[in-house]
Amino acid sequence: MRRATQDVWRERVEAWAASGMTCKAFAREGGVEPTTLAWWKWKLRQQEKRAKPPRRTSARRTDAFVDVTEQVLAALVPKETSFVVRIHRAEIEVPSGFDADAFARLLGVLEARR
Repeated sequence: MRRATQDVWRERVEAWAASGMTCKAFAREGGVEPTTLAWWKWKLRQQEKRAKPPRRTSARRTDAFVDVTEQVLAALVPKETSFVVRIHRAEIEVPSGFDADAFARLLGVLEARR
């Protein structure tokens, strides 16, 4: 049997996924080893992960400090709810009716520790 290329294996793995069959059943039908089929699935997935930029769950980091004004918060957060602010490894739950000056001082302390 000639050595299959990556493209051929990609097609096999995609066909396997579309078939809904188990690895063993699909491999038996295609005349390939189940372990080889499973390895190629893993190998192709690893290549896709390396090719894609990592998913970011938080906003992009910038070196600029953004002022959070009461007007901005009033527009984003209903007055009767609290919200969570994440700065580096710190997580702060800010209750409704918070003291804006105290909050600003806290943000300054956390920013200085960066």
